[in-house]
Amino acid sequence: MARHTNAFPELQRDLRFVPLGRDDPQVLTPEQIDRYNADGFLFPIDIFSSDEIAEIRAYIDDLVPKALAAGWGNYDVVNWHKHCRGIWDLITEPRIIDVVSDLLGNSVVLRHSHLSADVHAYDGWNAHSVWCRGVDPRNHWANHPRPDGEHIPIPEV
Repeated sequence: MARHTNAFPELQRDLRFVPLGRDDPQVLTPEQIDRYNADGFLFPIDIFSSDEIAEIRAYIDDLVPKALAAGWGNYDVVNWHKHCRGIWDLITEPRIIDVVSDLLGNSVVLRHSHLSADVHAYDGWNAHSVWCRGVDPRNHWANHPRPDGEHIPIPEV
C-alpha cells in the first residue's frame, strides 16, 4: 500500500480509510459496494433508460444556450439545482439517491452542483480533457490512486 503523508499533522486528523456501505443496501449488492471500496468507483450502474437519457440531454442542450445568452460561461452552471426544476429533479431522483444512500447512508447533503457543459467540437474525450491539454489522458487517469493506494492500470491503446 502506498504511504501518504499528512500535510497538516497539527490538526490531528484521522486519515485512515473507512470502507463505505450500509448493512442493509437497497440497490447495490455487497459485491458492488466491495468493488467501490477497492477501486474508488463503480460502473456500470443502470439508472436511466435510453429515453430518459435523451430527455435529460435535450433539457441540458436547451439550458446551456440560455445560460450562455445570459452571460454565463459554459463551465459556470454552478448550483443551478437551486434555480432549475429539471436539475433539481435530476439530483433528487430516487434511483440516484438510493445508490448514493447505499454507499453513504441516509444523511446525505448536496453542498454544490456543477454542470460541465463543453459546447466546443467533440474531440473524443470528456470536458475535463480541456484542463489537461498536452497530457496523455491515459496517463492522467492512470495517476489517480485507488483507496488502497494502488494505481488503476490503464491499457495502452
